[in-house]
Amino acid sequence: MRSSSTLLRRMVAGLALVAMLIGVTGCPGGGGPTPPTPDARSYGPPLNAITFVELGGYLGTASPTAGAIAMYVPGVGNSTEILDPGYSVTWMPGSSLEGNSRLLTGDSHNSRLVLIDQNGLEMQEFLDGSPEMYQFSGAGSRLAYVKDLESSQQLVIEGVGSISDFTLIAELLPPYRFASIPSYHSTAGRVAISEFNDTNPSLSRLAFYTTGGSLSNAVDQRVYSPSFNDAGSRCAYIDGENGAAAATDLVIIDGNLAEVARYDFSGFGTGACALSWSPDDSRIALFAGIYSDSPRLLIYDISNLVAQELEQTFGTIAANPTDHPNWCYPEWSPSGDSITMFVSVNDSYSLVEIDLLGNGEVLLDEINAPSKPNWLDTTN
Repeated sequence: MRSSSTLLRRMVAGLALVAMLIGVTGCPGGGGPTPPTPDARSYGPPLNAITFVELGGYLGTASPTAGAIAMYVPGVGNSTEILDPGYSVTWMPGSSLEGNSRLLTGDSHNSRLVLIDQNGLEMQEFLDGSPEMYQFSGAGSRLAYVKDLESSQQLVIEGVGSISDFTLIAELLPPYRFASIPSYHSTAGRVAISEFNDTNPSLSRLAFYTTGGSLSNAVDQRVYSPSFNDAGSRCAYIDGENGAAAATDLVIIDGNLAEVARYDFSGFGTGACALSWSPDDSRIALFAGIYSDSPRLLIYDISNLVAQELEQTFGTIAANPTDHPNWCYPEWSPSGDSITMFVSVNDSYSLVEIDLLGNGEVLLDEINAPSKPNWLDTTN
């Protein structure tokens, strides 16, 4: 691991204060001390650099500092507690460690998404919001998310905070459903999302909508994990025409749907459903062989159109979507020089960070049921 970085230097002081506020706590079910009681709740500042949520109702944070203390706190908000949180907790763009922290998390028990401030107080709710399928705009002023209604699903864009607008982008009725996190690029004015037909998979598609709610174009086949690059000029996805278990191709297209690149990763294993761009758009990380006993982390280099395996020895990459629906994503650090992911060890999981040379460390261990990790960009 890198021995010094802006991220680590800025986190050191925060760790000491977290320790004083909540004491040394352990992971529920992990054999350590029990989590603090609700009156010991402290979300920050300071909050640590990587955040996830356990399904048992605890928000957890970790710092990429060897031996750092893990923090676990129950619920979200000082007056209401999230009893059944979703599979992700996401920092709102523009959040910092200097008193302007914002977190969005799913509340499956009450069928909503909740935005909380640095004191854990509820700021805004997004009713019927899927706890897994949402994305902020680049500035954090709007949220694209899927609403799970009684007889349909809706893709909407809603204002955050003082922004009060609401736009219905699309609505699907069974047997159609939204099947990916919406990739929302507010500058380009586009939203990409997978739409699956479970009765007739050949009618599935990757749909591109304008932020005004018009369908601009579509790729007429099943795809997984569509994702715009940071510039908004290209979209990468996993070709899923034959299903996730048989997927072998990473595809990159431009704004006119023309293929820029196609990479066959079957030499590393078949089966994939999730990918992520590096912050500088130079690489794509994905897991190959996700239904096998040994999934592999691949780093695809945009400059030479070749992928290499990034090997790690911490455990088996936890990437099987049957068991882990929406946290089997490799998560790039804000600097783009490392990746966080979960590995399984015995009957629990560990959150690990790996740099691009394969060096790494365990950030949290003995985790029972974690979500997709999410980084706070401390350069804000």
